[in-house]
Amino acid sequence: MSSSNTSVVVLYPRTSKSTFDLDYYISTHMPLAAKAWKKYGLETWRVAELDENAPYSIHLLMVWADREGFNNALQDPATQEIMADVKNFSNETPIFIPGNISITTISLLFDKNDPVLRFARQPRPDEVPMAFEQYVVLQGLPSPRVYHDLRKLANLTPPPAEAMEEIVPKSLQNSFACFVAYVKEDMVDEQTPGPGQDAIAMGRLLGDGALFLQLVDVAVHPHHQRNGLGKRIVELLVGFADEHAPHAYVSLVADLPGQQLYQKYGFEDVKPSICLFRCLRIQGNVEARRDREARQAVAAQHTGDLA
Repeated sequence: MSSSNTSVVVLYPRTSKSTFDLDYYISTHMPLAAKAWKKYGLETWRVAELDENAPYSIHLLMVWADREGFNNALQDPATQEIMADVKNFSNETPIFIPGNISITTISLLFDKNDPVLRFARQPRPDEVPMAFEQYVVLQGLPSPRVYHDLRKLANLTPPPAEAMEEIVPKSLQNSFACFVAYVKEDMVDEQTPGPGQDAIAMGRLLGDGALFLQLVDVAVHPHHQRNGLGKRIVELLVGFADEHAPHAYVSLVADLPGQQLYQKYGFEDVKPSICLFRCLRIQGNVEARRDREARQAVAAQHTGDLA
């Protein structure tokens, strides 16, 4: 933390309509934003609870050298996508707290009933079914376009444009099992999506249908994340595998935040073995390699923080 007396804390309060993915913000989004904004004077950041007595009252906090640097960062065309995600986190006007202040003591300055902050609480586990009632999960396939878009929106590598006409449809048809979720109020009935209605979540099983399966493509649209959809789809896929391929070795690739989710459904670490991949399209892409290296660096830092 800088000792500068001109430093300011910029607080973006999470609104009740916020649909951000907390794990994504912590592991990927903000580290990349911090790297892009460092030249403007971003000193540190945190996604934190401001009141330990108000669980999930989560807000985005950033410490800048001065307010001018923050304003300049907002005007940088290279960070417009980052700001769009920040606005998805909070559409409120940011709160500025001038002076040299520890980011860990900000909670002392606010009361959870402060109407400006508008604390928003994530549903408790016993409330998730209530949130989930607005969705219907069906066994079926997304369209190739929806498949592409959901992967991209969920921060998964989407298929290339040249694969959309033949390869993606073929891949989807070769699924051992696939589940997709829809918003219930837009459906004709609980078994029939509405005209032109797109799936807002998905997950698939691939493999020989007997001994070897891979769980892939678990993706939820950002506007519907943190409502239990991902967990529900994983439950259905695991249940399908147990029923139709009880002897199968089911594998998957998960980032650090996702590992805890999958462990709840019986998945174990492969250590001392490691997971390897081969994909010339990705390995030969400089941008994809840089993105992967950035993720690896964040994961290494996250692992170190937990040690």
